Amino acid sequence: MPVSEITFWKWFLPKLRNKFFLTVFIFLIWMLIFDSSNWVEMLAAKRRIKSLEEEKVYYLQKIEEDKKKIKETLEQVYELFPILQKREKQTSGTISGGERTMLAIGRSLMSQAKLLLIDEPSVGLAPKVKEDMFKRIADVHGLGVTILMTEQDI
Repeated sequence: MPVSEITFWKWFLPKLRNKFFLTVFIFLIWMLIFDSSNWVEMLAAKRRIKSLEEEKVYYLQKIEEDKKKIKETLEQVYELFPILQKREKQTSGTISGGERTMLAIGRSLMSQAKLLLIDEPSVGLAPKVKEDMFKRIADVHGLGVTILMTEQDI
């Protein structure tokens, strides 16, 4: 191994002991392995498109599909977390800690995340709210989202 690679691994491997670095590392590997489908679709479309007009039509169709998908996903988030629909006009700085956690999970669902990394979602929540939060996280998992969660109070 070249010296530069040895130096990198001497720096990198101890960092994996840190929970944050490990989580980010796992997330990046996941994205490299499983989230390449959009690139493949885009490259295949580029090969099919022969003129600028065809490209324009293709992208307009993609925009319409994306609008439908965004609307459906927003409805799904509101089904999971109905309180967010009531608070949609409110700024995030004025909502409670549990609602902020719900908002963070909802935002990740809006981006069509396949992997959700959650760090102690029940910190500072009342026991009854904790139970509800874990049920909602289980519901998110039921939607097909992989969840990696760290929690001390399960």
